Amino acid sequence: SRRDAFKSINVPPIAKVTPKKIEYLSEYRKASVGPIRLTGGFHENVGLVFYYPGLKADILSKLYDIFDGIVIAGTGLGHVHEDLIPIIKRATDEGKPTVITTQCLYGRVNLFVYSTGRRLLKAGVIPGEDMLPEVAYVKLMWVMNKTRDLEKIRELMLMNFRGEISERRVAHELP
Repeated sequence: SRRDAFKSINVPPIAKVTPKKIEYLSEYRKASVGPIRLTGGFHENVGLVFYYPGLKADILSKLYDIFDGIVIAGTGLGHVHEDLIPIIKRATDEGKPTVITTQCLYGRVNLFVYSTGRRLLKAGVIPGEDMLPEVAYVKLMWVMNKTRDLEKIRELMLMNFRGEISERRVAHELP
């Protein structure tokens, strides 16, 4: 059996457990300070799409007809085929946010490396940084319950609330 199944993604371990002791490697961060204030609620009409080569523009277009916002798990640095960019731009113009993440574990979206990424940014895509697609999906549902204003959605999606976005690190610092 594999023990790395319990390894956290994008965060270092907080402790090392051996038969004789527990060695704390970092300071434990409390989840909350003060009383918990629930502001719950989720906008459930949000979609999650895993991009694959050959995903047709008309399929994505139909998904935007159904959903009020979509998280796309892109390839590598957070890319999709350029044929999808006009569909994403139209959705942005209609007030429907698109968050792009990567399918790579321990990966981070960087839309400045290639021209396709820069075109995605111009089309209004919100980079999901290093959030797992499912995390970005739940966060977008939460954010869209708070606001439908695209600029406010962008601001909140890029804000680190509970450690869902990791600080950038160089390769040798990764777990």
